[in-house]
Amino acid sequence: MKSSNGLGIGSPVVLIPTVKAFVCGAIGVSALAYALFAKGPYAGFLPLAMFFYSIPSFFAAIWYLTAAFLLARPLMRWRPVGALLDATASLTISAALVLEGMALSDRDGPFPVLIALAAIWAGLLFPVFLGAFRRTSSTAELLVDGAGPPPSVRA
Repeated sequence: MKSSNGLGIGSPVVLIPTVKAFVCGAIGVSALAYALFAKGPYAGFLPLAMFFYSIPSFFAAIWYLTAAFLLARPLMRWRPVGALLDATASLTISAALVLEGMALSDRDGPFPVLIALAAIWAGLLFPVFLGAFRRTSSTAELLVDGAGPPPSVRA
């Protein structure tokens, strides 16, 4: 579904941060569910740790949804802000994956897998940045704070 003045919901520019938000939200929900339902003598400290782990996951999901909302705006000035929000969250998550892989590398950790995931996660920034600066239609650029196109364009 494409609006007449902005990027459509199915546009990759809006869809990529939305999918990233759902991935972060699913990680947060699963961590919170484990924190709430893990019981018994073997649970130990892990439920509390998973509860604290779910908080940044939910924060990242909200961050990505805000970026997707700003990227879908019809005015061009909001799209670079949305692209920068997406880039900030993506590079932070990629750096966390690399640092975690480096910390686990001496203990037979999945360092190459985490490097690949970080590269894919950060590599999805290029379509977002390219689409953020793309013109959507000839009249969309003429909009000034919702005032509409000039009288010569209105027919």
